[in-house]
Amino acid sequence: AESSDSSVYLERYGAGVGLYLAARNLSASAVSPTLTLYSAGAGLPASGAFSVRELIANTRQRVNASGGNLTWTPTLSGAGVALFRFCPLGDVDDTCALDVVDVQTVASFFGQTVPPAPLAYDFDQDGTVDLDDVMLVATQWGW
Repeated sequence: AESSDSSVYLERYGAGVGLYLAARNLSASAVSPTLTLYSAGAGLPASGAFSVRELIANTRQRVNASGGNLTWTPTLSGAGVALFRFCPLGDVDDTCALDVVDVQTVASFFGQTVPPAPLAYDFDQDGTVDLDDVMLVATQWGW
């Protein structure tokens, strides 16, 4: 893993679904570096959509792997720490695995607009939990 900002220190722990990335901003000011994670060395698929979860701030960001890399630009607070976990897009129960629970949960909101359906279940962000969203989860089952 690497950062575009030399004031951001990165440390990777684990691999695959047990992968975490800690980022520490050594600067007193907030920064928005470009972070790159090399999929092959991290035990992740080289392509596909991921949900990058920042566990301390409890935020999620959709990231698409391209060319074997995951690249995203989070905002890190001044002298702050962030802890990222990488899960397949569609994992709505936070297990970092796609299974029948994820498919059933997304399907239970089929046809609903956002809101009242959760924004996190509208993967293509078209305002409705529809067949495209359910199929995204179903086609990645077992990841």
